[in-house]
Amino acid sequence: MVKLGAFVGILVLGAGLAAHAIAAPPAYKLKELYAPGSSYPTLFTEFQGVGDPDPRSYFHAAYASPGPGLWKTDGTDAATVLVTTTQTISNMYGTAVVGGKLFFSSSGGLWVSDGTDAGTVPIPASGGNLRDLFDAGGGRLVYVADPGSTGWILYVSDGT
Repeated sequence: MVKLGAFVGILVLGAGLAAHAIAAPPAYKLKELYAPGSSYPTLFTEFQGVGDPDPRSYFHAAYASPGPGLWKTDGTDAATVLVTTTQTISNMYGTAVVGGKLFFSSSGGLWVSDGTDAGTVPIPASGGNLRDLFDAGGGRLVYVADPGSTGWILYVSDGT
């Protein structure tokens, strides 16, 4: 598993119980996502999508074209890429990994992703304004939504 951070430590325990730590280089800019403005990356969630050899950090950020969307990174410049290249996903509010799928809420409703552009799709009739996504077990996502006419209601989805 790839860990993102500003310090990499190696602990060596031997006969003398000696400890040795090696400091990593200072923090540095990983990648410019949206020049010249702010990309405002948020909602980092660990997920292993289709084609990922190991878990990546998926997140939301702005981008000049096609607009804000879902990104992923393994902590290297080369592997920090926009997942949603054919659609715009604005204002993500929450994420949850359930049953091998990445669910997230946005101003456009509830979405599900397998970690690919083609596999990132909105879930129809997901209830309007969403909040509080969580794993109910058995591959089901439970969330709270306000469809606009009845107030906040508890919903469940398997991503289809």
